Amino acid sequence: MPGWRVCSPAAPGVGKVNGIGSTRFFRLYRVIRARERIIARDPGRHFAYRVHEASVPGVAAMIEEWTLTPYPDTGTTVGWTLAVDAGPPVGRLLRAGHRHIDTLFHRSMRRLEDLCGQTYP
Repeated sequence: MPGWRVCSPAAPGVGKVNGIGSTRFFRLYRVIRARERIIARDPGRHFAYRVHEASVPGVAAMIEEWTLTPYPDTGTTVGWTLAVDAGPPVGRLLRAGHRHIDTLFHRSMRRLEDLCGQTYP
C-alpha cells in the first residue's frame, strides 16, 4: 500500500509489494532481518504476509495482517493482527514487550496520519 513503508520508524527498509506470492526482504531496527511472503492483498483494504525466514532464533512462523476500513467524512479504521509461533523464551519476550509493540503501532499510525493529514486519537 502506498506510503506504508515510510510510516513505520522501526522498519524503514521494507521492500516493494508485488502481489500475492511475492517475497520481500526487510530489516527491523537494523538488527532483525527477515523475508516475508505476501499471502493476501486487496489494495486499500487488506494486506497480509507470512514471515518465512528471520534472523530471530526461536521464531518458527509469524503472520501479520492489516485491514483498512474507510468511513466517509471520519477517516479510516486500521486493524492490525500479529500471530507468532515461537518457543518459550521468545513468547515471554513478546508478552513482556506488548506495551512497546503497542507504542510502535500507535507511532506508526500517527506518522501515517501526518502523511495523510487526518486525526488519530
